[in-house]
Amino acid sequence: VNAEMKTRKRRITNINEQCTDILQPLIRERQREGAKLDDPLFVAQRSKNRLTIVSLSRLWSHWCKLAGLEGTFASHSGRKTKAYIMRVEDEMPIEVLMKVLNHSSPAMTLRYASIQDDECKQFYMRAL
Repeated sequence: VNAEMKTRKRRITNINEQCTDILQPLIRERQREGAKLDDPLFVAQRSKNRLTIVSLSRLWSHWCKLAGLEGTFASHSGRKTKAYIMRVEDEMPIEVLMKVLNHSSPAMTLRYASIQDDECKQFYMRAL
């Protein structure tokens, strides 16, 4: 359970077993460094302070370039991409996606959902 930085709304973050397995060594390392359970898990290498949105955006942009992706990327790109994947590949209903993203308005979730013109055309053609 954590509070979102921007809205301060309470948010429960669920992770799967694979994520748990990957995070366990990091958690043990942070505990050896003296971190408590409610301390940030992801911290800056030098300062050991919580990662800022600016720092995370720089990292995200760097990772995208390393992956050979072209364009402008920031930390929020990953959130929007995951929302799109959950809607399209996982067929998550907009109402559930809205709760997962902790949005207070369906309009914001619809912006994240990136409904494309060709999708609308496909549904329209099936309805004929």
